Amino acid sequence: MLTDELKADIQQAYRRLLDKKGYQPRSGQRQMIAAIARTVGNISLDAQGRRLGEDHICMVEAGTGTGKTIAYMLAALPIALARGKKLVVSTATVLLQEQLMQKDLPDLLQASGIPFNFAIAKGRGRYLCLSQLQRVLSDHASTGTNQALFEDELAVRLDEHSLKLYTRLEKEFTSGAWDGDRDGWDGTLAYRDWSRVTTDHHQCTNRACPNFSTCGYFQARERVNEADVVVANHDLVLSDLALGGGALLPPPQQTIYIFDEAHHLTDKALNHFSHSFRLAAGKEWLSNLPKFVAQMSGQLGAKRVVEELLEALPAVLDSLTTNLGYVTDMVVEVVGDVEDRQYRFVGPMPQEIQVLAQNLTRACSELCLRLDRLVGHVQDRLKQEVEEEKQLLEANLSRLLVYQSRAEGAAMLWQTYATDRERGEVPLARWVNIIDQPGKPDYELYSSPITAAELLPDLLWS
Repeated sequence: MLTDELKADIQQAYRRLLDKKGYQPRSGQRQMIAAIARTVGNISLDAQGRRLGEDHICMVEAGTGTGKTIAYMLAALPIALARGKKLVVSTATVLLQEQLMQKDLPDLLQASGIPFNFAIAKGRGRYLCLSQLQRVLSDHASTGTNQALFEDELAVRLDEHSLKLYTRLEKEFTSGAWDGDRDGWDGTLAYRDWSRVTTDHHQCTNRACPNFSTCGYFQARERVNEADVVVANHDLVLSDLALGGGALLPPPQQTIYIFDEAHHLTDKALNHFSHSFRLAAGKEWLSNLPKFVAQMSGQLGAKRVVEELLEALPAVLDSLTTNLGYVTDMVVEVVGDVEDRQYRFVGPMPQEIQVLAQNLTRACSELCLRLDRLVGHVQDRLKQEVEEEKQLLEANLSRLLVYQSRAEGAAMLWQTYATDRERGEVPLARWVNIIDQPGKPDYELYSSPITAAELLPDLLWS
């Protein structure tokens, strides 16, 4: 419960901050502090530390000038510290994150008298991947061209600008002058340049990476683990919860969440759980998979799990490519020549597409199982191999993880096209975008929930 001692701590911190900053107390701010403190402070727990009851959510709308950041921080932070919980403050915009990190939290720390430390949490994509950077530079030095992972990704020779930029990135990072955070780079980094030298959780090999000990992302993770207050964004919180919680942020059971700009949370959740698949590009990377596995087998020495995958691939890929061909023909027929380059499925999915989507779901699931075993095999090898072979293993694992994530994404997309929702269930939105490109157009299939009402209760509110 909200004890008299905690009430006094909050009131004292508020008075101290007002005095030091020269602020006047505001009625709306005081109401907001009281409402949040009552909600969070009165959450009761059982003997195992599990929450009892459902009165654990407080939603506040307050106008400009209320002083919302001070209100929610002064209300929740003393309770979090007293209970040994982490406080995750999630925003929808980078601008608010920067304001929290550079102004609001330092001011609060200096003026409130509450001792706490804070850190910002960002996804891997905001940090340099030294392994990717070294691979790009190594490929350029040895062949003069980047080695594209897929034939549908353009492999280009590093021009003078790119070579100079990547050389500087490596020098600044390895010297310690830059911590690898894209937002901390002195200058502009174009998306095309940056995307080659960063990674995501699908491609990252974590502790298997030879650069793990110096990785900017994992060093930032250490700061997050030690912080009392973690500044994040809605996308990162949703990603963490979708992974089971505690993978990217503190475990949910040990966390009090504050969602600033919470009106964006619904759209973020819908975007997070949408799926897509490009038909022609999908067939292209599937056709490259056997070549990659065969090449990897030659480099690493054929093992039983690799041989089994190579044996199974023709049948699995034949099923995938055949059904993708049928789907493409049907999509072309259904979509026709729409003017806005987008076609929306209305009502039940055509039966013919449903059947093909069921076939594709089964084939993609089989491919995922095979790739999972292969990923496990390479990860086991990484733990055993001598240092000289680790770089080759790590490079193959990184590329293998990309195939795995694409197969998983395809399986999820086709699952949403394979069946229709039961009567009374909230339907999915499903549509096709026509992608203009040289030769003939490609077709990108999408699916998305139309409401977050089914996602957020299980994912977050519970």
